Amino acid sequence: IKLNPKNDAAHFEIARLDIFQLNKTDDALMHLKAAYKISPTNEWIAELYAHAFELKNDYKNAAKILSAYLKNNPNDIDALYNLSFFQTKNGKYTDAISSLNKIETLEGISADISFSKEKLWLQQNKVDKAALELQKLITAFPTEPKYYNALADLYFGNKMNEKGLNTLQQLVAISPDNPQAQLTLSEYYKSIGNGDKSFEALKKAFASENLDIEDRKSTRLNSSHTDISRMPSSA
Repeated sequence: IKLNPKNDAAHFEIARLDIFQLNKTDDALMHLKAAYKISPTNEWIAELYAHAFELKNDYKNAAKILSAYLKNNPNDIDALYNLSFFQTKNGKYTDAISSLNKIETLEGISADISFSKEKLWLQQNKVDKAALELQKLITAFPTEPKYYNALADLYFGNKMNEKGLNTLQQLVAISPDNPQAQLTLSEYYKSIGNGDKSFEALKKAFASENLDIEDRKSTRLNSSHTDISRMPSSA
């Protein structure tokens, strides 16, 4: 470096040593600042520079470095994931969603991205937009029961019972023996005082070979402490 202070590779290697072996993050930042100034489009330098800021809990500057890097490398999936993480840590939830949307555009809809965006919308109390992420997931994978269950849980958890019920009915239409849907239906009917329908849904859940053993045990325990209104009428 004394012979050639503009040697970005040398600054980078010293920074790696400072971070991973010597625990000298401040010294690493000094070298990475120099390396980044020389080669702002270099993936390894940008990622390590952002990581160094992360070690200092400086998520704002970590995000700033990756945002600048991505202007020249917009399709770098790893950088986009890291940027969304830093934006989330910095409380910039809408920006984090925007980064995840870019990943989705490049890679297609996936459960990981959709559930991450759902959580970020909920952080902003935007239930409808959170639900939209799960609806898009269902559209992309219409035969996957767990996405219907997740959407129904979101609706029921936010007292949007009619939408939750409609979602479960869609699931039952494509997967009549789905035990989790039947258990959720049973709980819903129980909550509105409809013991007959609650019991019928519970019977369907127990009749399914796909009911998890732990679900079966917990359901038996819960049902053993319920009141008489859950039992079917004699009519």
